[in-house]
Amino acid sequence: MKNLFFISLILTFVFFSCTKSTEKSNDDNSVRSSEEIIKSFAKPSNLNSETSRIIDDITTPKYTVGVIDNPNYGKFSSTPEADIMISGKTPANISIQIDGDNYSPNSNGEWLLQSGDFKKYYGKNVNVVISDGDSSHSFNVYIPKQVLVKQLSATQSNTIQKTGNNLTWVPDGNSLSGKVALFYELYNNEDLGSNSGIYKRDILLLDDNGSYNIDGLIDNECKRIFFRMISGNTASTYFNDEKLLFFIASYDHHEYIVK
Repeated sequence: MKNLFFISLILTFVFFSCTKSTEKSNDDNSVRSSEEIIKSFAKPSNLNSETSRIIDDITTPKYTVGVIDNPNYGKFSSTPEADIMISGKTPANISIQIDGDNYSPNSNGEWLLQSGDFKKYYGKNVNVVISDGDSSHSFNVYIPKQVLVKQLSATQSNTIQKTGNNLTWVPDGNSLSGKVALFYELYNNEDLGSNSGIYKRDILLLDDNGSYNIDGLIDNECKRIFFRMISGNTASTYFNDEKLLFFIASYDHHEYIVK
């Protein structure tokens, strides 16, 4: 299975590195972090050019900043500006322009901006210009549409069975990688929202074909599953020999009790 998740490793590293506070923490040191999973990753040989570029982008960045959209259970909130933000850390003199819109960090280099307007960057080619005041670097990248996974329970509850759990979404045929990432965690208790009881964490590469069955992930010990479906794209450059990574991504968060 591990030879299948090169894109997901890439995307999850990129997106978690800027949003570590969103990753569910745990006290069990035997469960690998997303960073540890990535460190064990061996680069496959059969990569297309877009995948190779993304891998190169995410390799050992000094600074990371990006736009993150956060739907839940396949839906956006009733207040779109609450879903999405720019977050990260860069030198204070860095500015980023996206399709002509200019953004900059706080005086300490921290980025934290929320706006529903950021949603306009998805499902299209965008021009990104990253500048430090003395030099600038321009990129044109396609940002995949947000992946919205239909809620598993037909009754809209947070309880599912151990079988019959087919994730479905609308694929983005314009995505050059043709992949999405599934980050998941398994728990041995039913305490929704709790960080306790985790015993497995992993990341999978999936074809962006609109369907994936998670029954094989749910073992006999599992009483709760948390997952994020992830899509996005990246750009990177150097300032003063220090690598800066930029991304635009989306996470669709789900958590279910397993009966």
